[in-house]
Amino acid sequence: MDEEQDRAERVARAAVTWSDQLRERGGLQSLLQPPTSPSGTVDLTLDLTHAHPSGLAMLLAGRPTRLSGLVREVEALAEARVRARSIRAATLELEQERGLAVGWLAIGLATWAPTDGGPAPSAPVLLVACALRPRGAAGEDFDVDLGAETELNPVLVHQLATEHGIHLDADLVADLARGGAPGADGLDPGPALRRVAQACAALPGFTIEPRLVVGTLDLAGPARVADLTGTAQDLAANDVVAALAGDPGALTTLATAVTDPGQPSSSRSADDLVLDADTAQAAAVAAVRTGSHLVVQAPPGTGATQTVAALVAALAADGRSTLLVADKRAALDSVLQRLAEVGLGDLVLDLPDGGAGRRRIADALTAGLGRADGPAPAPADAAPADAEHLADQLAAHTRALHRVREPWGVTAYEAQCALAELTARRPAPRSRVRVRGQALAGLDRAELGRLREQLREAAAVGVLATGPDDDPWFGARLTRAEQAEQALATVTDLVERSLPIARERMRLLLDEAGLAPARTVAAWGVTLGLVGAVRASLEVFAPAVFDTPLTDLVAATAGARWRTEHGIVQGSLLRRRLRRQARGLLRPGAPPADLHAALVAAGEQRERWQRAVGPGSRPALPSGLDETERAYLDVAEPLARLSEQLGDTAAGGELADLDVELLVGRLRLLSERTQGLALAPPTVALRERLRAAGLEPLLADLARRGVDQDEVGAELDLVWWTSLLEHVALDDPAYGAHDGERLRQVAAVYAEADRLQMSAGAARVRRLTTQRLA
Repeated sequence: MDEEQDRAERVARAAVTWSDQLRERGGLQSLLQPPTSPSGTVDLTLDLTHAHPSGLAMLLAGRPTRLSGLVREVEALAEARVRARSIRAATLELEQERGLAVGWLAIGLATWAPTDGGPAPSAPVLLVACALRPRGAAGEDFDVDLGAETELNPVLVHQLATEHGIHLDADLVADLARGGAPGADGLDPGPALRRVAQACAALPGFTIEPRLVVGTLDLAGPARVADLTGTAQDLAANDVVAALAGDPGALTTLATAVTDPGQPSSSRSADDLVLDADTAQAAAVAAVRTGSHLVVQAPPGTGATQTVAALVAALAADGRSTLLVADKRAALDSVLQRLAEVGLGDLVLDLPDGGAGRRRIADALTAGLGRADGPAPAPADAAPADAEHLADQLAAHTRALHRVREPWGVTAYEAQCALAELTARRPAPRSRVRVRGQALAGLDRAELGRLREQLREAAAVGVLATGPDDDPWFGARLTRAEQAEQALATVTDLVERSLPIARERMRLLLDEAGLAPARTVAAWGVTLGLVGAVRASLEVFAPAVFDTPLTDLVAATAGARWRTEHGIVQGSLLRRRLRRQARGLLRPGAPPADLHAALVAAGEQRERWQRAVGPGSRPALPSGLDETERAYLDVAEPLARLSEQLGDTAAGGELADLDVELLVGRLRLLSERTQGLALAPPTVALRERLRAAGLEPLLADLARRGVDQDEVGAELDLVWWTSLLEHVALDDPAYGAHDGERLRQVAAVYAEADRLQMSAGAARVRRLTTQRLA
């Protein structure tokens, strides 16, 4: 079996299956039987055969009639309302989901003797469009409203013609039911039913039972079945239909045969489109026009119906017709509206009920042909010559706006949208912290999410309840609760004991030595170092060492290389004399291992002392030096630890360099404001993570403003998106150098050019279609 024959058989088998499915959904069988409902299903029929005469007269007169006026017996009315609700629900569902008009009033039930000994055929005769409209919010009653469409059952007509040779003029019979005036409001089925009965008089047992039944019937179903059974050969030639039937060759062809129309120009010619379309929409239209089979994925709100309308017009310009179907009537209405807006609404023949109402279809075709006989449309105004240049400017900005920025995987447009959403919040985030450079490059969305969660957790436990302005412990490097307790104990001891003792000791020592007051703890250390050095020198030398010129003695006790480097020349005799003089300054006992170094140190101590006290002053050794040094170390050592722990606080950690008065004030503040101390350990890890991400200032910013737990995420997002957008503006001149006012002017000029182009496109489509119909 060759591939072509195999394909044809596959499609034929599929067509049989599809035909059966159509019949099951209300095609042929429902029109060969009266509207009934199978056992066990919701009843979709409403029998009005025995309706109240006055109500029935009103209904057949073409006026909306209340169900309660047709069925007046209480129990029967209750059941009728239930049935009406079911029919109403079914007709709405089929209309909205499948575009089918299935609400009909069946008038008359034709039966005749079977020729094969089987059950007697039974079929509705006249079918009148019927709508059930609920009245009141609860739908306690219904209006039964007959439409203008009246049809002779097409399946009955077909069966009488094919099986019995009885040919009925369906339009003539339907017109008889309307008094010979198609579309008249009043309905008198009698003449139409008598005409059918007369035509079938020779058919054994033919009778028409008086029946009025409202139900759901798919009038177009038989036509669809006929299309499938009568066009098998044409169906097999279509790759899409063959692929639906499972043909491997067709599936392969569809997977590989999409024609690439190329990148559409940013500026459309008037020959292309009649409706506004972006690049993706224009590409879809171009692909279909080149013969591709494709699926266009368009989420709601992305202009799907606009694309379809543009395609319909473009294909019409190409001299091709389009069958447009949709699962919802609203989609078709949207396409029709868009075409009407550009003056091309009459390109479309609307078949809202699947093809029923042949007279209406004929009238629409006649009207369309009549318009073709009119004058040719005038050519539209030409678009400006620089429209393409304007479009290119806008397209360049659009590309910059939508280019994905790595390593974050986002676009400037996404950043702008995110910022617009953030600033629309109430309260709106307003942090001015920004991230730059490598820190920003390493801050991806995953890390941002982790930081967001940690910030929320920190806010939840009160970390942001106080900030650097009112919490002297905010930012302290205290990783454990024990450290926090020890730090507070250190502060308390400094304030209450060790610092006052050291201040008093230093005051006494400086007063006795004649030294100027030292205003910082660091200065205390320098002063004690000098006094301690003086004490070390006086343990080697007599006090006269500070009265004696030491320059020559230092040179004489140095080595030859030192003297050469310093440009000093001393004879051997002079050196011996000077060395004896230097040794004469020593105290009794063992001499120092390096007399030269000892003399240098003594000379430097005298210079430092005189700078501190005044020229001519002589270093002296005050009493209580040991006690003062111990008191100093009791302050300096814990103060150094505390300085390291407070290094990241707002006031900093250089405590030893503070004026003692200011130091006392800060220590008192630390000892008094301890409400945030317990929260310091939980924030250390968060602070380190923020520091690594370049976001450490954010924590202080949030705390300073007392940002609520629910808002910290928005603040972090604001910082990230704003930092990204600022980076893009600096990194990409195509985005950063744009002038908003200039872009708005360009867009306004191009919009007018675009309008003229679309108008020219619509005029061209109408001109081409008119020429073909003429």
